[in-house]
This record gives sequence, C-alpha cells and structure tokens, in this order.
Amino acid sequence: MSQLGYRLHQMVNDTHRESSFSTRATRSKVLNLAAAQLLSHGYRLRDPSGLKTKHINHLVTRWQDEGLAPKTIKNRMAALRWIAEKIGKPNICSRSNDDYGIPRVRNNPIGKSKTLDMDKHVKIKSDLIKLSLRLQQEFGLRKEECMKFSLSYALIDANTLQIKGS
Repeated sequence: MSQLGYRLHQMVNDTHRESSFSTRATRSKVLNLAAAQLLSHGYRLRDPSGLKTKHINHLVTRWQDEGLAPKTIKNRMAALRWIAEKIGKPNICSRSNDDYGIPRVRNNPIGKSKTLDMDKHVKIKSDLIKLSLRLQQEFGLRKEECMKFSLSYALIDANTLQIKGS
C-alpha cells in the first residue's frame, strides 16, 4: 500500500466513520486502487490534500480506456467525490458524470416486472400462494406485503385498498 493509499484508508476508517462497514470497506478499496494507479503512472502523492483535477481526469480516462462498465466508473467517482469533499476540495471533481463522458445507463430499460404464467399458476396447489401471486401481479406488491395482506383491513371502499404497515 502506498503512502497515499494508507492515508486514504485512515481517512475512511478512522477519521470519518460516518457510513456502514460495507460502504467504508468498498470506499477504502476503491481509493486504494486509485492511489496505486496514480503511483504507477508517476504521480507521487503522499497526502490526499495533494489531489488535483488532473489526477481525477487521469483516473477517469484510464478507467474508460480499460473498458470498465459505466456503472463501475460511476461508483468509483462517488468515492473520489467523497474524498474530495472530506479534504475540502469538492471542486476537483465535476458534479456531473456527463462532464467526463460517462454515459447514463440503465440495467434493463424495459423493467424487471414479469407477467404471471397462468398455465403454471393453475398447477400451484396452495390457494394462499396463488392469491399472493395474483396480488403481486395485479397491484405490484412485494412478497412480504402479499403475505401480510388482510382483506378486512385493506378494503376501505370499492376503489381503495389500504396496506397495513409492518
């Protein structure tokens, strides 16, 4: 681990312990990778306060040249923006990914919803599971919401359903 990587790790895990363990671990890994990549390209930074716009631009260009997925680059940019904020230099990172040429991408432009196959639905033996699946299909409820569904509570009038909170 480089000296810059070590200092970034300290900032994430000791100085600014404001996030969950998982977030801090991921952020630390990304920042350590960024420090190693900067060092391998000849940037000999020792302290995070020495980060400049040219370093951020170099990292983004490198990641794009490596062919990384846009979402991966966006996640790494979030870590860089976080550290820029903590060192008091929020302007070294552009606020928009568009400025770096990182495209806007959705996983599935159609959505994740699926239609209920009625041929398979008929073969299900449990009436409660059948009703649960129909609630999910018709009202867009999640599995947990369907399992907690109570008609006597939910039915307010002919046009309104109310979901009970957990």
